Amino acid sequence: MWIENTSTGKFKFCERYKDSLTGKLKKVSVTFEKNNKQTKLLAIKELEKKILEAQSKSDYSKMTLHGLIELYLEDCKNWQKRSTYNKRKIDMVRIERKLGSDILISNLDARTLKDKMKKLSDIDQKFTKILFNWSYQEGYTDFIPLKNKTAKSLKKSENEEKLYFEQEEIEEIINVLNSKNTYINLLAALIVEFLTLTGLRIGELLVLTENDIQYFDIGGEISINKRYYRGDIDIPKSKTSTRVIGVNKRTIDIIKESKNLQRTFGIKSDLLFPSTCGKICSHHSLLSVFKRNKLPTKIHIYRHTHASILAEMGIPLDEIQRRLGHESSDITKRIYIHTTENMRLKESEKFRELEIL
Repeated sequence: MWIENTSTGKFKFCERYKDSLTGKLKKVSVTFEKNNKQTKLLAIKELEKKILEAQSKSDYSKMTLHGLIELYLEDCKNWQKRSTYNKRKIDMVRIERKLGSDILISNLDARTLKDKMKKLSDIDQKFTKILFNWSYQEGYTDFIPLKNKTAKSLKKSENEEKLYFEQEEIEEIINVLNSKNTYINLLAALIVEFLTLTGLRIGELLVLTENDIQYFDIGGEISINKRYYRGDIDIPKSKTSTRVIGVNKRTIDIIKESKNLQRTFGIKSDLLFPSTCGKICSHHSLLSVFKRNKLPTKIHIYRHTHASILAEMGIPLDEIQRRLGHESSDITKRIYIHTTENMRLKESEKFRELEIL
């Protein structure tokens, strides 16, 4: 990476990469007002993201299994613990070796993939399905892997394949968590509701403190300016991830309930949603809670649920994306289209039943 001064006094951080289609070197850049350690770290992440996006879009029809796995592992870095990520990387290398790294993704469909998975062990079939479910959600493939009824390890609950939850499903999840009077279960129930109401990433929620909250008579505002990443507090995922969002009264009440919960269990912490020892609650411990209660373990789905709620409220897609803290997202677009299409169909049904006389 190198830095160029602009005519406006800003700093342009630049990097080159090799185009997978032409083989030629290309340049990407990102501009910031300052040149310090924090902006350099942010610039590196932004440039990596731009290069990754450019490479995946440069010749999508020629994307191989190796390229898809690289994109998947890059995404895993944003939310998995380092130890989990390292294990997942080993799993993906094994799958790539067995299926063949040069397989063109554009030549695959659900049936073809299922046939290729027959030679894999149950555990490898499981991780292959995880990979291609992610690929579908991110828009790289247009199919969901077929279920293999003979492999018990591949059986997932219906909810885990959803793009988002309906209101009654969220209520059911919260009720299940609240049914057990332990700190971590009650905390998880508050986190589920908080994520659904705000659309925050789990890493953004876990490091929130009182200093990040501004209270008003009704509702308040949350400043998102950091995240929990790879076992440490880090800068936000991208430039657009640093944001301030408005929240309703219930969201503020959840914060108060979390503080009361901490006092009840004798936990002292500046964090809004700490672990039992007062430190940052790990992603792994939350997953364990959901597993023990036989609930869907994909925490990111509550962020998607928030997007669907906003779509139902008639909020434009660009405003939803700004609130979620990203410039664009294929999955958010798909949720928005799906939700608004469902609303249109429901409206059509009402009009078909309309009678004047």
